[in-house]
Amino acid sequence: MGRDQGDVLAVLGARLQEALARAREAVEESQVLIAASSLARSPGSMAKRCAWCGRLELGLGWRPPEQAPRFLVATLERRATHTICPDCVRRLEESGQSARRASSVNGEQSGDPEPEDDDREP
Repeated sequence: MGRDQGDVLAVLGARLQEALARAREAVEESQVLIAASSLARSPGSMAKRCAWCGRLELGLGWRPPEQAPRFLVATLERRATHTICPDCVRRLEESGQSARRASSVNGEQSGDPEPEDDDREP
């Protein structure tokens, strides 16, 4: 293969990678719009918001609130439920702040019930 052919193939390869990246971005954006419009149309649905970092679960991932479609902002204020996103769970586990991590370090199973406390209010 000549040098010119190699250059052409390199340019075509780079353009292909750029096109694939743009296509992935378009798919992600459409997934966010589909999830947001479904949430807006379904009166009983709730938007998941991470209580630690504030990101929203829209589409197939967690996104900053600034990336939510503008038409969804009012809905988010009324119908957001708090949870914790996978990234924050991982950070809490790694820092030892997670109850799941602490109980596994102490030899307890994460599904074990908490000990009974007879001094509880009825």
